[in-house]
Amino acid sequence: MMNKTKLLKIKILFVIFIIIISTIIPNQVMAQNEDVANGDNGATTTTPSITLDDIINNGNSFLNIGDSSHITTEAEVKDISDWVSGILLTIAIGVTLISAIIMGINFLTQTVEDKAKIKESMTPWVIGIFISFGAYTIWKITMNIFMNL
Repeated sequence: MMNKTKLLKIKILFVIFIIIISTIIPNQVMAQNEDVANGDNGATTTTPSITLDDIINNGNSFLNIGDSSHITTEAEVKDISDWVSGILLTIAIGVTLISAIIMGINFLTQTVEDKAKIKESMTPWVIGIFISFGAYTIWKITMNIFMNL
């Protein structure tokens, strides 16, 4: 049988996991039924009248999208990279703080022998912090250098 602290840890990690997943995964639906958009409540169903010409024209317009003269600008690349790096930094900070809190609670509530084990497990944790924040720093430096070229 699991002791209370282990069960509490599992519950806390589960809640944190649910919160992180609910903030990462977007929940917005942009689809709309044409009947509802036209004022119908959707109670009746209509079959769409799509012809072979419509399918071919839609296919050709899809293929022509790739031939457009839209070129990604530096500002768009910078905006996307800032957004990605911000999300990754937020996740790294969150994981670091949560793991530090859990390790701190473990350290305060354990016996002397268990405290030694916790201290041993802090080495990979500190290395992980250096790797994650070092990667972020390298990312920002690289983006700043290449944006100025």
